[in-house]
Amino acid sequence: RNIERDFYIKLKIALSNITSGISGIAQAYNNAMEAMEYRIIMEDKNIIRYNEIKNSQGSYYYPLEVEQRFINLIKAGDFVKSEELFEQVFEKNFSNKQTFSIQMIKCLLFDLVSTILKAMDMLDEEKSNKFFDELNPMEILLKCETRSELKNKMIDIIEKVCNYIDVNKKTQGKKFKENIINYISPHYKY
Repeated sequence: RNIERDFYIKLKIALSNITSGISGIAQAYNNAMEAMEYRIIMEDKNIIRYNEIKNSQGSYYYPLEVEQRFINLIKAGDFVKSEELFEQVFEKNFSNKQTFSIQMIKCLLFDLVSTILKAMDMLDEEKSNKFFDELNPMEILLKCETRSELKNKMIDIIEKVCNYIDVNKKTQGKKFKENIINYISPHYKY
């Protein structure tokens, strides 16, 4: 029988290394739980072995110049190009056969969310902090179960931020225009 098709259950199995003795039970459990954390990376595998994750790398691709481009695109409210750049970063980090540690994936997520925060620095601080708190991107991303879910949620976050920035830029532009007109009107003599 096919469990996923018949019962709509997606089965993932995490295997520890072979252990012995009573103390080995706790070690085997911890190894299996650590292997299960890697389901987000190894979404295409139904069985995740602890010895496979121990070869994980300690770094990821997200250079400073890419971050700066990402900041500029988000500041411009350009969702289409922001999404394209994010997808390039995502593909560089997740498409090849290398395995990152869960800690490195979390660092990459923190880095990406930090980039979004940096892009929002030009906005009204109180309003943007409220928006960001309501959006709560880290909680959303850390709850993701698969790579594709992680990618889709991040794209959704980028879209919401770009839309928020675009709306606020228009509002700030109108206020700036009004301030200029209000200043010039009483001071201009013809």
